[in-house]
Amino acid sequence: MDKQVSTDVLIIGGGPAGMLSAIYLDCFGISSIVLERRYEISQHPKAHELSARSIEILVQLGFSLE
Repeated sequence: MDKQVSTDVLIIGGGPAGMLSAIYLDCFGISSIVLERRYEISQHPKAHELSARSIEILVQLGFSLE
């Protein structure tokens, strides 16, 4: 069965940039959908670090790095 969904922003990829984008958009009341090709969380993630800018944004959003 096909299901039609509406959103303001479509984010391709559930890596650090995609997930951070979804979180940030939500803070502004903008709906988004993240499309990820994998069905499960990887046991061996490919993203081993976040950029300095991504960390700055996470801190501004209230996330703790401890």
